[in-house]
Amino acid sequence: MKVRPDKPQPVVMLGGNQSHPYRRRLGAVPTLSSPSEPVPFLLLPEMVAIDAATFIMGKFDSVYFGPEREVSLPAFLIGKYPITNRGWQNFLKDERGSAAIQESRQGYIAYLKTVSGEDVAKLLNDPRLTNHPVVWVSWHDANAYCRWLTEITGHLYRLPKNVEWEYVVRGKELRTFPWGKDWDAMKVSPPASFMGGTAPVNAHPEGASVQPNGARIFDLLGNVWEWMEDDGYKSGDDIQKLLRGGSDIAPFVYFYASCKRFYNAGFRVVV
Repeated sequence: MKVRPDKPQPVVMLGGNQSHPYRRRLGAVPTLSSPSEPVPFLLLPEMVAIDAATFIMGKFDSVYFGPEREVSLPAFLIGKYPITNRGWQNFLKDERGSAAIQESRQGYIAYLKTVSGEDVAKLLNDPRLTNHPVVWVSWHDANAYCRWLTEITGHLYRLPKNVEWEYVVRGKELRTFPWGKDWDAMKVSPPASFMGGTAPVNAHPEGASVQPNGARIFDLLGNVWEWMEDDGYKSGDDIQKLLRGGSDIAPFVYFYASCKRFYNAGFRVVV
C-alpha cells in the first residue's frame, strides 16, 4: 500500500481478522487472559513483524556506544510509526484501565493544559496534527499506554529495548541511517522544537527502514525522541531513562533523561 503523507495509514485490529499475517504472528507471542471486551477498530497501532536475527550492535568509531558486539534477538513486532496524537487521544478517551493508568491520563491532560493554555482534546483533535507524533509524554505515560493496550487486548505491549530499536534502524547491513549509509536531508524530518512543533509520522516514506521481509518502519530518525524500555541509571533520587532517534543527523546519539514530560519526547510500542 502506498503511503500518502497527507493521510494516516489504518491501524491493524489485532483482535479482529484471524487471517491477517500480524494476527497469525501473534500466536507465538505470550499473552495474558482474554481481553476485557472486543477492541474497537482504529484503536491499536499498526505493527511490523521483525524476524529473529543476530547483528553487530554499536560502532567501532562511535563515542556513544563503545566497542561493537554481536547480539542475538528473538522475533518481535514493533510499531510502524511512533504513537500519534490520534492514537493517544484514543487512550485518553477510553475509561478502561487500572488506577495508575487513570492517574497517568489525568496527569497528562492537566499538564498539557498548563503548558499550552488549551484543552488537550482541542489540540489532539486538530486535523492538522492527528498524524503527528504525540509529545509531552513521560516514560511513565508511555508505559501506562502499554499497560492499557495489554489490558484491553490480552497481548503484552511494552516499550522497545535499546537493542531492538538499533537493529530496526541498522539491520544486518549495519546501515548508518535507516535508509542506508549516506546522509540525505530530504529523507528525515527536523527534530521537534518547542516553537516549531512536529511533522507527520509518514512525511518521509523514502527515509523508512526497510526490513528483510519488505516491511517499512517510519520516522525512526528526527522528529521526536523515543523512550526505550531499558533502565538507565540512578542520579540521586532520580531515575534516568534512555531516549533515541530524536537527532536528525546522528542515529547513534542517545541520551538519558528523568522520566518527566518533554516537549520533544514520544514513543512507539513493541509486542
